[in-house]
Amino acid sequence: MEKLSNMTAQILNGKEIAKGIRESLREELSKEKEAFGSDLKLVTIQIGDFEDAKLYAQAIARLMERFGIKHDAQVWSEDIACQAAQQKILELSQDPATTGILLLSPIPKDLDYQELVEAIPPAKDAEGTRYTSEEGADQVFPPTAMAVLELILASGIEIKGKETVVIGRSRIVGRPAAELLLQHHATVTICHTRTQDIAAHVRRADIVVAAAGKAKLIPGEWIKPGAVVIDSGENVVEGKLLGDVDFETAKERAGFITPVPSGVGPITSLMLVKNLLSLSRQARKARH
Repeated sequence: MEKLSNMTAQILNGKEIAKGIRESLREELSKEKEAFGSDLKLVTIQIGDFEDAKLYAQAIARLMERFGIKHDAQVWSEDIACQAAQQKILELSQDPATTGILLLSPIPKDLDYQELVEAIPPAKDAEGTRYTSEEGADQVFPPTAMAVLELILASGIEIKGKETVVIGRSRIVGRPAAELLLQHHATVTICHTRTQDIAAHVRRADIVVAAAGKAKLIPGEWIKPGAVVIDSGENVVEGKLLGDVDFETAKERAGFITPVPSGVGPITSLMLVKNLLSLSRQARKARH
């Protein structure tokens, strides 16, 4: 995996890679509808009038429209009690027409986000927050973690047996990304704020997944020549979006690298569609 010192990394452009994934998903959705008459439906839940949640709901609405997926955008009062919200989630999940449910954040401070997410049954969990280590064609995982794997696969390298370092242990990126890589038989190390000498771990890694949420945490000098570097960090510094990796120095050593933006982001939203397709298939199998 060594590369010549006068070469720069191949850029894993998420926008370009997303085109192929988008077409593949359209074909799968078409086949699913033709064979089983399946109409997918996503329910999003917005509690209160938070701008970030509204913008995300609008982006999801556009995405669902592009794929011909029904979208029920629920907006609940910010003064709803936790128990009442849980009951409403239960009722939505019991509707056989609902394929998946997604709780938008942020939510009012007096509500517990995790508690409400856990009210969504795994069979309806569009964001894959209840992922397991069980392997299967219709697994549902957090979309950002799935996007990380898609980009590594797009590099064309053999994942099996590769030394892989994941920096960050969140339940929406770091941990599920590590689990997906383990399923592809990588040798995975998870680094976090308590890890001693993160640089030493990164220097021996054939694959680096940056998911720490700290701008330019990883300098280029840490990158093993020829390594695949996937940067899921999105840090706003002085109005500019930066990744967790120092892109300009890292691209001089890496074999493949994702930019920020236009790396992981464009693929993440498509993984939500993939999750809905998987949930639909799981539900059909459960009925038979």
